[in-house]
Amino acid sequence: MRVRGILLAAVTIAFIPVLGAFQPPIGAPQEIVTEEQYAAVMNDLRLSMQDAAMNIDATYWEDLGAVSDRMTALFERVQAFWTARQVQPAVDLSAQALAVTYALGQASGAMSGPRVNQAMTDLRAVCLSCHTEFREEVGDGYRIKPGV
Repeated sequence: MRVRGILLAAVTIAFIPVLGAFQPPIGAPQEIVTEEQYAAVMNDLRLSMQDAAMNIDATYWEDLGAVSDRMTALFERVQAFWTARQVQPAVDLSAQALAVTYALGQASGAMSGPRVNQAMTDLRAVCLSCHTEFREEVGDGYRIKPGV
């Protein structure tokens, strides 16, 4: 029975790269044109931040790298949204978030706990700045402040 479990695990691991071929390419952002789509991206970022925190706690460096790649693609969409709206301070904050997400990926690749923790602290600070300036909390989440 143990051999069968080992063989199943080996076959599963062998097919992971094949499954990855069916994923949409990262780094090809689609322009966000509606606030509803933007809200969905923000939710995906919130969940990704939670995933990143769990991977940091468990020191799953490779998984953290995958999460940082996902966050990079999401922040590219955020930047495209604000660029289309011509809100330069939000575009700048998006660029900061992208830079910090890149640093997070680099730190995970180096398996550096202190650098990873600093990147997460920096990322939370950028997110808070943007939310303070451009978002407001409503009953079921956040929305873009009126007039922005």
